[in-house]
Amino acid sequence: MRKYVNPFVLTLALLGAGCAGPQQSELIMQGNWQMQGQDFASAAQSFRLAQAQEAADDTCLRLAMALIRSGKHNEALSELAKVKQDSDKSLYLKATCYVALNDVPNAERHIEQALQATPSDSLTLALLGQVKFLQKEYARSAEAYQDALANCSDETMRTKLHYNLAMAQLLAGRFKQADDTFKLYLIKQRFVTAEDNRTAGAIAYAAGDRERAFRHWKNLSRKEQQQILNTIADEPQPAAALAVNR
Repeated sequence: MRKYVNPFVLTLALLGAGCAGPQQSELIMQGNWQMQGQDFASAAQSFRLAQAQEAADDTCLRLAMALIRSGKHNEALSELAKVKQDSDKSLYLKATCYVALNDVPNAERHIEQALQATPSDSLTLALLGQVKFLQKEYARSAEAYQDALANCSDETMRTKLHYNLAMAQLLAGRFKQADDTFKLYLIKQRFVTAEDNRTAGAIAYAAGDRERAFRHWKNLSRKEQQQILNTIADEPQPAAALAVNR
C-alpha cells in the first residue's frame, strides 16, 4: 500500500490573522509565502521572529504548522504548549504531531477533544480514520473516512480520502464497497500508477472480479506479475496482502 497519504494538509486561511505591528505583519506575510513555496524551514524562522516580537496564539499555530511540515514534531509540540487558549486547530495540530510520533493514545485523545468543538471538521475526521487504521479498527476507520468525505468539498483531499477509505473497507472485509470506492479514486487520477493498478487488481480480486483484476495486473512488470501469482498461491487472503504490501 502506498504510504498514507496524510489527509491533513492545512491551508493558511484556516488560521486567523490577529497580527500587531507592521514589522510583525511583514514577517508573517513572508512566512506565508515561504509556506506556499514549501520552504518550511525558512517559514518557521519567519514565524519565530514574528512570535519573538509579540507572542500570539495565531503566530504560534503558524510556527507549529511550519515545524510539522519540516518534520520537527517535538518542536511543534513545544510551541503548541505555549498556546494560551486551545482551539480545534491547536488540538488538531497536536494530534497530528502525536500520530507522527507514533503516540496513538495521545493522538486519539486530542482528536476527540477537537471533534467535541467541531464534530464535522473533515481534516480531524480524516485523522481519526488514520488513527483507527493504525489501531487495526478498520470498520471504525472506514466510518471516519466516510464522515470526512461527507464534510469535505476540496477535490484533491476527496481523492485521497477515497483511497484511504477503500483500503479501510478492504481490510474490514467490505470488498464490494472497497471496489466501488477505489473506482471513484481512479476516476480522479490523471495518471494511474503501477501501484494503483496493483491495488485496483487486488481489490477487484477480493470483490470476485478476477478478470478485471488480471487486466489491471497486466499493466505491471513481469517480475511484479510473478510476485502477485506467488502471493495468490501462498496467502490465505491474497487481496489484503497484495494491496497492503508493495
